[in-house]
Parts: sequence; structure tokens; C-alpha cells
Amino acid sequence: MSERRVHLTESSAARIGSAVRTVEQGGRDVPPVHFRQVGDDGDPVRLCKTVSSWSKNATQTLNVWESGTTPSETQTTGETITATNKFATIASGKFCIVAKAGNGVWYLIAAEC
Repeated sequence: MSERRVHLTESSAARIGSAVRTVEQGGRDVPPVHFRQVGDDGDPVRLCKTVSSWSKNATQTLNVWESGTTPSETQTTGETITATNKFATIASGKFCIVAKAGNGVWYLIAAEC
């Protein structure tokens, strides 16, 4: 078993010590951190359709298609979402699924071939 050595500078030790003291002396009256599931704020995933060819690394305003009975969805009343495509070029008129990331931006996560 090889031995690893870690070098700790004086400034690093002081910074770590300061962080530990701050946490240990922190106010106990602060409410605890609460976590939430992605999508607690409404619609985290949407069914959309492209309006033109959508290139990789481009944004597009998509029509939302979530009315009607599956598998015959219809376009909703003009609702649109602007999303970013990080994958590959998608042809016009193709269904896609977009999801809202933690930064509030909609991203493509799946697309009709």
C-alpha cells in the first residue's frame, strides 16, 4: 500500500479553522434547510413540438402539445416554451420532451426521430 502525503499550507489551515469555527458558533435559531423535489414549482416536464429545424446548441420557441387524448394530443391554446437543445439537430414538426433545470432554463431531454 502506497503512502500519500498531503501538504497543508498555513493559510489553508487558517481558512479551514475559520470555516469550522463559523459553523460551530452559528446561530441555532436559524430554520433548517428544506429540500424539494424538482418540479415542485409547477410543470417540470412538457410535451412540445418543434416549429422548424432545431440545431444543437440553439434555442427554439416550441409549441406545447398537451391537450387531447393520448395518442392524439393536440396543440394547447398557443402556449409556448423556449428551450435549449444540447444534443443533435431535430427536424421541424417533431415531438420532443423538455424539462426545466435548476437554473430555470428549459432543456431538451428527448426527441422524436
